[in-house]
Amino acid sequence: MTGTDRGGLAAWFRGQGLACGPGQLDALLRFSALLRDWNQRINLVSRKDIVNLVPDHILDSLLGLPLLRSSIEKQTTNGQLRLMDLGPGGGFPGIPLRICLPPLELTMVEATRKKAKFLELAVQELGLTGVTVLAQHSRDLLKDPAHLGKYDFVTARAVAELQDLVKDSFPFLKPGGALLAYKSAKADAEVAAAAAVIKKLGGVVEPGVYPAPEAGGKDRRIVVVRKGSAA
Repeated sequence: MTGTDRGGLAAWFRGQGLACGPGQLDALLRFSALLRDWNQRINLVSRKDIVNLVPDHILDSLLGLPLLRSSIEKQTTNGQLRLMDLGPGGGFPGIPLRICLPPLELTMVEATRKKAKFLELAVQELGLTGVTVLAQHSRDLLKDPAHLGKYDFVTARAVAELQDLVKDSFPFLKPGGALLAYKSAKADAEVAAAAAVIKKLGGVVEPGVYPAPEAGGKDRRIVVVRKGSAA
């Protein structure tokens, strides 16, 4: 944890026009410190990336925050939101999003048990409520009615090709829910490759580029695939 990290986080929130309380900023920095410590024992983040953990992973995860907040305001009436994070690894994007969205009810599905154990520890250390860690693959949940069609959003960052993510995520989404797939600026090729699958499953890729080009800071796109109400 460094003053540079704190300053970078605070500057990012100001630039986005988003409020971030001191407690949330502290929690993001505690999460960063915890991950740096555990990364020496478990390969949670690439060794070459750990130096730039805040800009490359935490801020990258938070690029979906403005879109998610806007969607919450439009989509929910009781302020509660259920989100499933597929393959979060070291906790991205789920934990940073949960820190900044207290109403979020988060389920992280992580098949690698060592990483799942870290996620459980991080949730406990940060005092996050409404968070569940499932140490299994998403396909193992496909017969569990507690998860099918129950989520407003599914997030996935650096997990799989878009066409596979659509197939993996749609069973868990409510009608009208959406997959937020964190992709590079080359996402258009993945969207084209996934077009047939998306159409078959009754989904629609929402127009627009998220985040706005001036907000990203790096090669980043978040592809929003909405599940049809009749799907």
